[in-house]
Amino acid sequence: AVTVAETTVDGCAITPASKPSDNILTFHKDIAAIIYKNCSNCHHAGTAAPFSLVTFEEVISNAEMIREVVRDETMPPWYAHRRHGKFQNDASLNAKDKATLLAWLDSKREQ
Repeated sequence: AVTVAETTVDGCAITPASKPSDNILTFHKDIAAIIYKNCSNCHHAGTAAPFSLVTFEEVISNAEMIREVVRDETMPPWYAHRRHGKFQNDASLNAKDKATLLAWLDSKREQ
């Protein structure tokens, strides 16, 4: 026969781990490739660029400037108009990369 039906235990509430949302943009998953492809080739140590854009910390510390120059399309520098065709050395951001980068800059900027 069971004499004690229930025993209280010491402990704490456990919150189950939640899976990160696939919609959250992160530097390593979504942004680094855009930065490395379009910015870091000029923005790294030993170049004429005024600052480096190689690490997460460097990108974050220049986030406001990046937002402005990407939004205004002054960076990456590309002066040919798209209506004149497609160029092999086109350094401009495509619409998807631009939207992704700006969305991340407007978010909490997850690493």
